[in-house]
Amino acid sequence: MLDLDAVARTFLRPAIWLSKREHVVDAPVIKAVHDQNQPKREDVLKNWLRSYSVLQGLCDDQRDAVVRAILRFADKRECDLDLSLSYNGVMTNFRELYYDCKNVVQRDVTSLTSKALWCCYPSAIPLYDQYAQQSIWMISRLAGIELKNEHKPGDRYGPYAEIWFAIYRALSPLIDASDLEGYPYRVRVFDKILWMIGEANYNRDPRKVGLAAGAAKG
Repeated sequence: MLDLDAVARTFLRPAIWLSKREHVVDAPVIKAVHDQNQPKREDVLKNWLRSYSVLQGLCDDQRDAVVRAILRFADKRECDLDLSLSYNGVMTNFRELYYDCKNVVQRDVTSLTSKALWCCYPSAIPLYDQYAQQSIWMISRLAGIELKNEHKPGDRYGPYAEIWFAIYRALSPLIDASDLEGYPYRVRVFDKILWMIGEANYNRDPRKVGLAAGAAKG
C-alpha cells in the first residue's frame, strides 16, 4: 500500500517553493476578484486565465463575456479568502459557475471553472488540470482510495474532487504542521504536490521544473 505521507514529504518543500513563487502572480488576481472597486479587474482576471491556456480557442468577445460571468458570480457570492468548504459546498459552487461559463462559450469549461473558483475561495478549491488529475488517478489506485458517490457520465470534476478531498484529508495534518514560510493557501500547496507528481518531467528540483505562473496544463 502506498505511503501517502512519504510521498507528500518528498514533494512538500518544492511545492511550498513553487507556491510562493507563483503567489507573486496569483495575489493580484485574487485581489481583483474580491475587490469590486479595483480598476481593470476584468483585464487582470483575463490575463491570469489566459496564462493557464483556459481561454484558448475563444474569440475576444467570448473571453470578455466569460470573465464578466466569473466576476458576477464572485460579486454575488461575496467570496471569502479564508472560507473552508466541504466537498458538497465545493460542488454546489462549481456547478453554478460551470454553467454560468458554459452558457457563454458552449464547451467544456472544467479547468477554467476550477481556476476561476479558486480565485474566489483560494483556501478551499481543488484546481483541476491534466497533471493533477493524472496524480489523483495514480495515487487513488496505489492507496486503495475509491469513489463513494455516484457521478453523472461526463462529469470530470465531481470524481476528481471527491478523491482529491479524500487524499487531502489524509495529508492535511502533515501540511498543517509544516512551515509554509508565510504562504497562505494550504490547498494550493497540495495542488503543487499533485502537479509535480503528475508533470511530464523526470526532475524534482522546482528550479528546473518548467513551471511559470499559469504554465500548468488545463
